[in-house]
Amino acid sequence: MTSPSRSYPRFPPEICDLFVGALDEWPPTETQVRTLGACSLVSRSFAHSARKHLFRHVLAGEWTPNTELDTLTTLYELVSWEPSSTQGGIPNIVRYIEELSCCCDHILPAGLEAEQWDSIFSAILQCMHGSDYGIRTLSIVCNETWSELGLGFQHAFRDLLLSPHLTSLKMAMLWDLPKTLLVGSHLQHLSLRDCSVNESSKSIHSSSRYPNATALFPSLESIEVDFSYMALFESDSLAGNERSPSALSSLQTLHWNTHYAPGRGDIVTFSSVQNTIEFLDITFGQYAGSMRPSVFDLAAMKNLKRLRISDHRMENTAVFSPIIDIGLGDSKLLDWLQVPDTLELFELNHVLYLGEDVTSIDFLLDSFATNQWSRLNQFFSSPNFAKVQKVVLNLNFARYMESVIPQDRASFFGGIESLIRAAFPHFSGPNVSCVLSILVLA
Repeated sequence: MTSPSRSYPRFPPEICDLFVGALDEWPPTETQVRTLGACSLVSRSFAHSARKHLFRHVLAGEWTPNTELDTLTTLYELVSWEPSSTQGGIPNIVRYIEELSCCCDHILPAGLEAEQWDSIFSAILQCMHGSDYGIRTLSIVCNETWSELGLGFQHAFRDLLLSPHLTSLKMAMLWDLPKTLLVGSHLQHLSLRDCSVNESSKSIHSSSRYPNATALFPSLESIEVDFSYMALFESDSLAGNERSPSALSSLQTLHWNTHYAPGRGDIVTFSSVQNTIEFLDITFGQYAGSMRPSVFDLAAMKNLKRLRISDHRMENTAVFSPIIDIGLGDSKLLDWLQVPDTLELFELNHVLYLGEDVTSIDFLLDSFATNQWSRLNQFFSSPNFAKVQKVVLNLNFARYMESVIPQDRASFFGGIESLIRAAFPHFSGPNVSCVLSILVLA
């Protein structure tokens, strides 16, 4: 019989954290969730460790008409529940949540009225922050204009933006945003996909939860955009007659993605960020359209250290060129691209997809026979790139092109890499210190 006075060895809390942390993976699997759920029932210390991983990222709502009010109500009950005693007990799960993703599509199932949706989502957002806690990232997809959102949701959303804990915001398909939406927030990272700004909108409501919020724009460190949202980043009349500093005044990273903006023109004015930008990431998507050549004169970006250009367009002709077409007749990107002498890393990424009828890699081999790669070699050997320390070339065969890839993938990819490397004699020169890295994959 076991003696009641017998003591059992205990692991330090830090060791228990390592045990539970080893179960974590992203994206989460069903097995992982079940295992972490079991760990949360072992003891209070295990519960704390497991819940950090279980509730780190919470999804509210889905892209489906089958989203039920019961599901959202259950989430609200979980995030609003308070323990009867805080003496060593387990706190509300909201303190473990770091990111909240809201898919707020207004495809409502039968019986679920818009007022109910507005009420429950507003209540959930209000629970996501407090004086000593709050989520750090909010991701929201709405498929709606700002004015059509419920008033309660607008206020709850605005209050959450003013939380000092919220530093990252991702918005998609939310249109006619008020131009002062970001004012007073503490955001550092912002992503906007298929959104728009109402430049004639008036100031939105002040927050009773944060009455001392400033009338200044946040100091953004990075943004991802598919269009010019300048009205959202700066204004001449926010704090009386004084001009509020732009939200881009300290911007270091700019991701420009044209996947979602067919024919909507250029991006954030480069002149607004040319003194601070360190990493510029440009992706040509399916709807890139025509680009003004002046957009690619980056010589004035005196702090630019890293430049990445990706071509993700799904072409339907069996033609491939490693020098990117910018939609102006015979003009290619390399004809216009100018970089500052501060640039250290240049990355050029291609996704290869030329229609389902392509059954061979002749389109790729033709690019070598027509001196396309030779032009790229000349580009890298120009004085414009004299101080670049590393060039990275990535060729990614889209999954739709699996039929042209033989079973011996390693030899296939290695052969293409050898062809590409042979097309760049510049990097083999005796006085060239720049490193060439090539990656071919599917």
